[in-house]
Amino acid sequence: MSLLRQRVCNLIVPLTLMTASALVIHRVRPGLVETVTKVRETSSIYPLPPPEQLSVFSLGYRSALADAIWASVMVNQGLYLKQRRRFEYAARYFDSIFTLDPTYRHPYLLVETILTFGATPTRVEDVREARRFLELGMRERPYDAQIFLQAGSFMAYLAPSHLPEEERMAWRLEGARLMARAGELGAADPSLQWQALASTRMLTRAGERAAAISFLERIYEVTEDAELRSQILKQLRGLRAEEAAERAERFVQRFEQAWREDLPFVSRPMLLLLGPRVDPASCAGPGRSGAEECIRDWKRWSAAQR
Repeated sequence: MSLLRQRVCNLIVPLTLMTASALVIHRVRPGLVETVTKVRETSSIYPLPPPEQLSVFSLGYRSALADAIWASVMVNQGLYLKQRRRFEYAARYFDSIFTLDPTYRHPYLLVETILTFGATPTRVEDVREARRFLELGMRERPYDAQIFLQAGSFMAYLAPSHLPEEERMAWRLEGARLMARAGELGAADPSLQWQALASTRMLTRAGERAAAISFLERIYEVTEDAELRSQILKQLRGLRAEEAAERAERFVQRFEQAWREDLPFVSRPMLLLLGPRVDPASCAGPGRSGAEECIRDWKRWSAAQR
């Protein structure tokens, strides 16, 4: 009998405890849920050491650590947007990334979005920080047309609305120049050149007519898009730059003639890489490489055609 009583007790005690626990949870849980839903995280901490010390902590794997920090930035940006909070230390994260690997391309393409787009209003400081990083990107990757277009579009269209009135025109003008540079660098991407073409309107409105004409001439010379060339000629004539339009057409015709006469079976980028046909006799002998008739690159060839 005592054995049966002991087994009953062993069964009743756990059941009693479980029932009591369930009643306590049922009673306490609604109040806790209400408290938790009211609590909001309002600030963050920056967990990394100063950027100049990160190279030591990376143990030589600078690019790998920069990649890991970039992944963390992307995750945090999504979380902060969901929570409708400002990404407080975004600029410091970018400082760390670019200190470790200043040529890392992907962060440059999103830096202005992460710093200026969020649930809270954009501050002037955010805009200035974004420009600082984009200028670093253009210095570190001077032939990356996409970064120049990104910087130019940001400075010409997005940033001015957050700046004092007296600074807006200077930013727009600089943005137009950067977009023009992107068009020159993006010879292999007609869509990028079409986007860069918008800079001519800004340059013209700012009184930079000569700069607009010069940009249109350079784009006409490097693009292979027939429709874009037609549009450029229309714009040049709209600017009353008939001489510039004719000069651009003559230049392209001479280049294509040189292409057909020399290496018609190679692509345009390959021809630009190989350079123009060289006359061995004009370049023979010591000191002849710099002579006027000894033309070894397209830059000097271009100057000789004007």
